[in-house]
Amino acid sequence: MSRGKKIIVSIAVVFLLIFGAVVWAVAWCYTAKPTPRTDYGAKIRELAAKDAPNPENRDRYPEFVAIVEAVGNAHAAFREQAEAAGKRDDIKYERVIRGTATAEERSLADEALAFVTASGAFGRCKRLPGLRGALRTIPTGEPLLGTPLYEISFCRVAGHLQVLRLRRALEADDSANALAAAREILAMTDILAQQGSMLDASILFRTRRLLYDAMAQACDDGLVSGVSARELVALLSDYALTPTSARAVSLERYIGLDMIQWTYTDNGRGDGLAIMTEIKRLDGSDTPPKLDNIAAFVMPSGKEAEEHMSTSYDALVGFAA
Repeated sequence: MSRGKKIIVSIAVVFLLIFGAVVWAVAWCYTAKPTPRTDYGAKIRELAAKDAPNPENRDRYPEFVAIVEAVGNAHAAFREQAEAAGKRDDIKYERVIRGTATAEERSLADEALAFVTASGAFGRCKRLPGLRGALRTIPTGEPLLGTPLYEISFCRVAGHLQVLRLRRALEADDSANALAAAREILAMTDILAQQGSMLDASILFRTRRLLYDAMAQACDDGLVSGVSARELVALLSDYALTPTSARAVSLERYIGLDMIQWTYTDNGRGDGLAIMTEIKRLDGSDTPPKLDNIAAFVMPSGKEAEEHMSTSYDALVGFAA
């Protein structure tokens, strides 16, 4: 074969290889899909259950959600009523509880408290202490990152209202109502602590800090009798927090690993390529064209992503410990 023919053949071979690679890459863009193999939701529930009290209550989390949802819905109804009446609907509970609110803000917060009390929502909260040990039901067959946790916002509202209820009860020398409010706040945050996510931890720590500040301020203001003080201290001892921030970070690691397995292919050898369409779907964006998946060839592999994530979470666990 002449030299010229060899060159032509070589060029043709190179062209065919390039063409084949392009065809393969385009086909991969249209067919790439995740193949999740690990049930990280089960791992989270298993870890959360290790130090959970009252194993008989583990499947009662829906009852917990229904209780805090009742408080949240009553509060939402009040906000709609306040807005219709031309009042502000952004109630500054923390300012009211800490004593830095204006007279208008205090009045609006007290109206909200009266409205929620009249709705009977606090009556349902009496069941919270009996639900300690309830664990969140985590769905399978879908990304953990998309699991709805709407009860978190209800818990935040319930915490604010209950602390305000505690303060007003102490001002009225109603120790029974004050102790009930404290017990229900502590039970709610105890259940949140057991779930273990960073969102849960954020709400429980903020709510407990607000409760402790309110109790300290009430003591400074001479609103707590000796008997009430002993009962409050006993309550705090009963509901001492054991789950830590480090534990929450450890549980969040599973969510991160689950996110990777839902946004990367799996080659069966512990590695894979990123799928841009799945990444966009997971963050709630509009699904991009399939050809955007071509970006996978310049992005970190699945194994590299897991290594980077593990390094970051190891550092966070060390910081939180």
